[in-house]
Amino acid sequence: MRKLRVAIIGYGRSGRNIHRKLLSQLTDLFEIVAFVDKDPQRRDLIREENNCEVLSDYIELYGRADIDFVVNSSFSCNHSPISLELLKHGFNVLSEKPAAGSAEDFKKIMKTAEETGKSYYIFQQYRFAPSYRKVKEVIKSGVLGRIVQVNLNYSGFSRRWDWQTVQDFTGGSLFNTGPHPVDQALDLMGFPDEVKVVCFMDRAHTYGDAEDYVKLLLKSPNVPVLEVEISSCN
Repeated sequence: MRKLRVAIIGYGRSGRNIHRKLLSQLTDLFEIVAFVDKDPQRRDLIREENNCEVLSDYIELYGRADIDFVVNSSFSCNHSPISLELLKHGFNVLSEKPAAGSAEDFKKIMKTAEETGKSYYIFQQYRFAPSYRKVKEVIKSGVLGRIVQVNLNYSGFSRRWDWQTVQDFTGGSLFNTGPHPVDQALDLMGFPDEVKVVCFMDRAHTYGDAEDYVKLLLKSPNVPVLEVEISSCN
């Protein structure tokens, strides 16, 4: 079986420490053929740590037929526009979360994927975490009886001052961390067509203008209440 050839956009925490690390452990299935990063220092680091092509702009990928899919681990605010352009240029795309900053932008991506016949995926790996799958197994077994509420808590104490604390970069706890517990919550609910949502957000001590505290309550008929808390001020 031929290896899948991959290009990765972004050599930050996600591109370098998550996607590169994972794909490098699966060399029988994947081959990283190119990294893309605008930062010259990051490009130097790529050359030190990898044996592949190094590019400064993702548009340099256009027209290439030797890439099976592209990992979009750019800034969060660029996930939607870059994924859209990659699909239009004939690439299969694996996007980091958040997939988009609005439902309207996400619908454009899905429409483009359908029109181009290309595959589009979001990296929601927490849905497959062993601990979460065990929780699902226990709930499904019925051993706990009728469940009224399920709490998902992603909390601790931290103070950030990077771009992920800035709203213009699609920062904040709901976009940064939220896609994981919200995806788990919706999965536990069976991905219903309609969900009633109550949301509280606050900015306690982050250096940016985005929230670092989120409380969500989700409810649909015939399923437990799902409570999601994301906090860096616990």
